[in-house]
Amino acid sequence: QYVWTSTSGLSGAQSDTIVVASGGGTVTGNYKTQYYLALVSDPFGVGVQTGEGWYDEGDSANISTDEFVDDDLTDGERYRFDGWTTADMTEIADSTAVSTTVYMDQAKIVTANYLIQYYLALDSDPSAVGTQTGEGWYDDGALADVSTDDNVDIVAGESRYHFTGWTTGDMTEIDDATAVSTTVYMDKAKTVTANYVTQYRVTFEQTGLNGTATGTVATYEVDSLGPATLEFPDFPEGLWVDEGEIVTYAYEILVASTTPGYQFWLSSVTGPASPITVDGAVSITGNYTELPKSAVTTSSLCPFDVDPVIGGQQFRLIFTQDPTNVSPFKLTASNPGQFYYNVFYIG
Repeated sequence: QYVWTSTSGLSGAQSDTIVVASGGGTVTGNYKTQYYLALVSDPFGVGVQTGEGWYDEGDSANISTDEFVDDDLTDGERYRFDGWTTADMTEIADSTAVSTTVYMDQAKIVTANYLIQYYLALDSDPSAVGTQTGEGWYDDGALADVSTDDNVDIVAGESRYHFTGWTTGDMTEIDDATAVSTTVYMDKAKTVTANYVTQYRVTFEQTGLNGTATGTVATYEVDSLGPATLEFPDFPEGLWVDEGEIVTYAYEILVASTTPGYQFWLSSVTGPASPITVDGAVSITGNYTELPKSAVTTSSLCPFDVDPVIGGQQFRLIFTQDPTNVSPFKLTASNPGQFYYNVFYIG
């Protein structure tokens, strides 16, 4: 459009009455060109754009729009400003800025473009366990990086929460539900939960075994972990077990010794008996004593058969430690049916 700017000649007014005198004269109306700036949004009707109107040719029009616009009909959904567009992009000073200027050299339409965003909420089960990162707004189709703690102490060294996996309404949207750090596909608003199980520390220990001990000392089995063998000197052995799981274990009655003629005898086990239903921290200890494997003594008072190897009359005493008392020992006959008289244990 053209807009009056001034009148020159016999009058300077836009509207006037002139008395025509001899000689006549000229009256000139002066105009300038203006262009109309129209502002729209895509999708239509999103946000409030300001700056639409008429501008003088060559002016820079100040325009702005909303950076974020909530969708009042859907929770967890909004629009994010994604830039201005027009036929000649060079006429926009900064097409990525919410507020910018447009050079007016012709009539034009400038569009505020928006993308849909969805909100990702992160939670834990049990509630408030660990620290989940990655909650927030994401563009439609984006992959959100999420992470949480693998283990969270309840009582240090005794109990903890252990991460077991992520869950959400559509599990296909989680790249790896078992990983502490993974990605979530954002195609709608959603809540993703980090799930934890309570675990307790189960510790296997020993007393009495020294550097001469060798071989298997104990075995155990847990449903979620499978069977395991404990070889000396792998003590103490600690493992984390889910609450409610069953642990079965057995300590070896005899453990080999590298000292000739000796071995370790299991005198007692301290701790709950096998099997154990885990509902708290547990410590189990096998208590051992190093003793001779057997003793061979000759006596003319005992009419045993002559030993074909060492000759002479002899009897064999096999010492088995009494599990209820570490001092007395039971004597097992190498020749059942015989009686022993005047038997002394020395050393």
